[in-house]
Amino acid sequence: MERTNSLAKVGGWELSLATNALKWTKETHLIHGVAEDAKPSFDAAVAFYSTPARQRLESALTECTRLGTPMDLILPSSKATGERIWVHVVGQREDTEGGGRLIGAIQDVTEQRTALEALGRSEARYRRLFQHSLGLICTHSLDGTITSVNPAASHSLGMPEGALIGRRLVEVIPKEKRASFEDYLKRIAENASDSGTMELVAHDGSRRVWAYHNVLDTEADPPYVLGHAQDITTQHIQEKQLHDLATRDPLTRAFNRRYLSELATRQLDGWGCLVFDLDHFKEVNDTQGHARGDKVLVDFVAFLSAPLEGEEAVVRLGGDEFLVFVPGATMRRLQVLEQVYQERAGEAPICFSGGCAIGRPLESVADTINRADMKLYDRRKRERS
Repeated sequence: MERTNSLAKVGGWELSLATNALKWTKETHLIHGVAEDAKPSFDAAVAFYSTPARQRLESALTECTRLGTPMDLILPSSKATGERIWVHVVGQREDTEGGGRLIGAIQDVTEQRTALEALGRSEARYRRLFQHSLGLICTHSLDGTITSVNPAASHSLGMPEGALIGRRLVEVIPKEKRASFEDYLKRIAENASDSGTMELVAHDGSRRVWAYHNVLDTEADPPYVLGHAQDITTQHIQEKQLHDLATRDPLTRAFNRRYLSELATRQLDGWGCLVFDLDHFKEVNDTQGHARGDKVLVDFVAFLSAPLEGEEAVVRLGGDEFLVFVPGATMRRLQVLEQVYQERAGEAPICFSGGCAIGRPLESVADTINRADMKLYDRRKRERS
């Protein structure tokens, strides 16, 4: 038992209620840093404790003596050398023919206490980081339920923390993006981490864009996702504006040839186009001036845009040449658009000619446009003959 007590750093003690005599085991002497043959008095024993700790100890000893209340205390103490330690003291009253005694044990718990204090400091540092970080920090369960958000994240969305915790993150994601959020949950469950951008809807209805790197804590029970993000909304808007400046015609705000160059790099499947050429546009500039010519171009883009749907878009090829891009096109859709434009031709600011084509497998964007051009020229030739 002595060896066991030594390994556990547990010592025993006994206090006679009749004589106030105190007995220590070998390990108790070691805990206090005194010689094994030392016979400390009660007053000398309690002197190892600071005044507040001593008061707690003496109060517990009194209650144990008078009422039989068991003792169980963790107190700061010191060794004979002055080294500061923490001890766990337990005791109980035992009645005997000689007047009774208190018996108990004492354990050096300095290492455990130090570890707990270090953990407490670490948690305090994390809490300060969580509260004051400019980064957006949140945690959510594997089904996407928000379990915590820091002030920066809550400020980004314009919602108090209480209004976010307990909600599913998908509820603050635009409806058209929610399917991709479910894909995100699958990826992070499978790969234990995920990075990318996420679009969210703030309290005022505005869109916020977060660049995130989230990791799954698999050691927690239950596992949860720790997310860290940056609000890049301003950067996203600026990049979109720069992209628009690069891919849009400054006069008509239609897309330009650079936009077509981007299309050429994509794997386009089943797309089509209608091309248009304005009739006698040069005469407008020559007789009515370039300001009038510019207005004709702007109004013609508005005319072409009116019946378009979804991602269908108008492209200014240059000068008085225009194209309507139709993704996922069918000949039926192109014929409908052609018919609409012909029926509303009187609303256009100028007469025009047009042709259409659907992209073929492995055909370049330029070749598809060229086939539409050929139809335009053939139609114009027939109409003028």
